[in-house]
Amino acid sequence: MVRIRGVSGLILGSGTLLGDRHVLTCAHVVDRAVGRAAAGADPPADRVQVELVRLPRLPARSAGVVAGGWVPAGKEGQGDIALLELSDPVPDRPGAELRRLPLWEKHVYAFGFPKEFRDGETVHAVLHGGTGPANEWMQMDPSPATPGLRVRSGFSGAAAVDNDTGYVVGMVVSYYSGPASGRSFMIPVETLLNHLPLLQA
Repeated sequence: MVRIRGVSGLILGSGTLLGDRHVLTCAHVVDRAVGRAAAGADPPADRVQVELVRLPRLPARSAGVVAGGWVPAGKEGQGDIALLELSDPVPDRPGAELRRLPLWEKHVYAFGFPKEFRDGETVHAVLHGGTGPANEWMQMDPSPATPGLRVRSGFSGAAAVDNDTGYVVGMVVSYYSGPASGRSFMIPVETLLNHLPLLQA
């Protein structure tokens, strides 16, 4: 996983390293990182800063959206996907593996960067039914494994990782801010691939 900062230095979200040079995250994270207040139909020309939090000895890299790697959120909220290319490859790191898996009641975890934990925090969740814009999202409910912890601001773009296999089965995209909910949402791998076929390359 990686941490994404904006031009101001503010931590704005998370991302997943794919291969040695690409990062998957939410388009709205990139928009905010470059100072765009609203979703842009075209990818931003400006670059963001990507920090390899599990490899602290390596310097941060700049990253820009790859050609064909921009799916901004539609009017109803569907999409919201960005694929970035790092300025320099990450040595000896194969990156995460995306997998289509049965998702009902699957236990997953996500690693994000809420403002009170800038070095990151792991939250566990249980997947339930499809929901969200065009039924593209999967509902994530808090897990008894981490009582009191929930996805919140700073988790957008984080990988939803299957507890049993270690495969990435989705990407965290949103959360419900109601005080008693703790509910959040991810985009399953199947939907990510439908929007962004180059992820299969």
